Amino acid sequence: RLTASAQETRERGAPLAQDAHFFTQSSIMNIISHAIEERVIAERRHCDIYAGFQRLALVAPQLRRYRALADVSRHVFLYGIDDTAGNPTILGLGPHTTLRFTIRPELQTGMELFWFVVVDDPRMPTALLAQHTEGDLWSSHQANRRYHGIWTFDPTLVAQIIATLRLAARILYYGAPA
Repeated sequence: RLTASAQETRERGAPLAQDAHFFTQSSIMNIISHAIEERVIAERRHCDIYAGFQRLALVAPQLRRYRALADVSRHVFLYGIDDTAGNPTILGLGPHTTLRFTIRPELQTGMELFWFVVVDDPRMPTALLAQHTEGDLWSSHQANRRYHGIWTFDPTLVAQIIATLRLAARILYYGAPA
C-alpha cells in the first residue's frame, strides 16, 4: 500500500519530502516498520538491520519476520530492555547474524524511549526513528502508545543514525563510551 501510494503521488507530480516527520500511534509504526522489513526480505538485501524494540519481549510476535531478516541480511542488531528472562525462542533468532544489545536504564542513555528500524545498505538507506511520548511502555497493549519521529531516506542522516547506534552498542555492551 505504501509503494502504491508513493507511486500515485509521484505520478500526480507532487513534490516528495526527503524526510517525513510525524506524530503517530504504535499501529502506524508497525505498518512502516513492516514495510521496511518486508522490502529487505523481498529484495534479499545483504545488509545490516538495526531494530530498537524498547523491550525485547516485543520481538516475540515478530519472530518469523526477524528470522527471515536474519536469513537474508548480513547482521541484525536488536536493542531493548531485556524483559525476556532469557527466553530461548527470542535468543534463537540466529546466533551468527543476530546481536542483542540490552538497554540498561541505569546507564541513562534514554534508548528505552526509542523505536527504530534502520537499514545500512547504500542502495536502500532508510531509517525510521521515533521517540515514545505517551502511553505505558510496560503495557501489554500497544494501542495507547504515541510516538514522535522521522522516516528518512537521506544517506547522510541514515549514516549519522547508524554511527550513533554503534556508539550506543559499545556503551551498552562495555558500559562506557569508546
